[in-house]
Amino acid sequence: MTYDVNRLLRLAGAALSACCIHGLARAAPPNDDWADRTVVAGLPFSETLPDVQDATTESTDPNIFCYYAPSGPSNPGRNSVWYGYATGDADEYVDLDATGYDTILAVYEGAPASFVGVRAGCNDDGAGRGSGSIIRGLRLRAHTPYSIVVARYAPDEGDATLSFSMARSAVYRVTKTEDGDDGRCDEDCSLREAVRQSVAVPGAVLIPAGRYPVPGGLDFGNPNPGGENLYGAGMNATVIDAMGDGRVLTYPFQEGTRQVLTHGLHDLTLTNANFDGNGGAVYGAEGYFVFDRVALTDSVARINGGGANIQLSAASFYESLIAGNTAEGNGGGLYVRRHNLEIRDSTIIGNRSRATAEESGGGGLYLTERFSELRLTNTTIGANQAAADAGGLYVLDAGNDVELDNASIVGNAFAGAQAASRAGGLLVDGSSRVRIGNSVLSGNHVLADEAATSDCGAFRGASATTHHNLVGAPGSCTFSSSDLIGPDPQLLPLGPHDSRLPVYVPAPGSPLVDAGDPGDSCAPADARGVARPLDGDGDGVARCDIGAVELRPAADAIFADGFD
Repeated sequence: MTYDVNRLLRLAGAALSACCIHGLARAAPPNDDWADRTVVAGLPFSETLPDVQDATTESTDPNIFCYYAPSGPSNPGRNSVWYGYATGDADEYVDLDATGYDTILAVYEGAPASFVGVRAGCNDDGAGRGSGSIIRGLRLRAHTPYSIVVARYAPDEGDATLSFSMARSAVYRVTKTEDGDDGRCDEDCSLREAVRQSVAVPGAVLIPAGRYPVPGGLDFGNPNPGGENLYGAGMNATVIDAMGDGRVLTYPFQEGTRQVLTHGLHDLTLTNANFDGNGGAVYGAEGYFVFDRVALTDSVARINGGGANIQLSAASFYESLIAGNTAEGNGGGLYVRRHNLEIRDSTIIGNRSRATAEESGGGGLYLTERFSELRLTNTTIGANQAAADAGGLYVLDAGNDVELDNASIVGNAFAGAQAASRAGGLLVDGSSRVRIGNSVLSGNHVLADEAATSDCGAFRGASATTHHNLVGAPGSCTFSSSDLIGPDPQLLPLGPHDSRLPVYVPAPGSPLVDAGDPGDSCAPADARGVARPLDGDGDGVARCDIGAVELRPAADAIFADGFD
């Protein structure tokens, strides 16, 4: 037998290159895991990180909600790398950039298994259409450690080099309540001037307590290079008033690259809008919109979305109020078309949809056109009205997951005039997967006849999982053996009940009390922030209640005045 020595050497060299040399050259980045995150010791900070394609995705990596997942609900993304930053003695406002490939960027408090996302601290640049993930004007609390993850939209897009940077934001401080615009935001700065400057050079807009008239509304511009955050002094303290003249806030489609931007609203009320089109108080297009302790109230849209109309976008509502709004079309309170929506610890009440055609309605909310994910947690939807279907919540043609946990959908009304009308409270029509747990649907009815109850309609085209709910009148929805069907939930009237927002609270002796899942599927705290579970029925066993609010035991209730 003869050997081709040169050929053998070539084969051995190729094997060595593929196995060993390549492995050394393409090792995972040093900050691949959270435990090995790169510490950002000071600002500004920047780093170029090669071979990101070899970073792994750990089982403890968090689901990134603003991620426009290509195949369904939010997930961790791919090839994640980590950074850490700790604030000093004062709150800080920061900008973050992650560029070089199709990135996803998110900021968290806590540690693996207990991560809490920073509100508005997330950006997905838009499935390759943008120039990288961008966050502008993000507030970080004093004396707090933060974790920052950069992930990849998909794992099979070839080699990748990350350019990551973090710097202090531009900060615009509003100094007067009077409207006006002289082109500058200096020691004499109106809200309109601050917004105009933040569109040109994105950052944080700080708005003191007061009422700010903005007839004609505020437009966040096209192009807007980076998104921004607006911070008020409190939901009831900082009020932005359209004076019945147009929208309050407009976030238009971004032309050119159509970069998907993150826009954060914090501790504000937006009110008294009257707009001849979509979106009364807010219109948002193709971004990630965060409403953090925000009230959208007493506004009108002549088409869809009296409180807000969110198009082709992800949105999150935290501890927010949508109340007293009207749409001549669908979604009296809120109309959302496509991508992820989460609503937590919030209240949607007293809104109205006046549309009368088939597949119309949603007095509180109307969601349509292939959602990736809807999450509704500790949220009250009550006393809304629709002239067609679903006085409470209407989900039409959603694509993937609809998840309700500890929700209260109570006392909504629909006209029932259409032959296809099916529900006063909740109507889910065409979704792929529905999960409802620890929720109450009761007292929803035909507008002209409160005795004609209809709480839930149609899980049509969906696979549904339900458990530990109370449903007064199930209608065409099928529930499981763990659900209570028919009893009166015995709720106290809608009111503050030691809460920042109006809520329904179970009365002592209510069948909702200690009737939730005895496992761990209940939200860990209720809509008011009260820890779950409590022993509401006094039998010595703590178990969560059904609905958005936990009944305080009598011994606990005496300390509910804020002086405990």
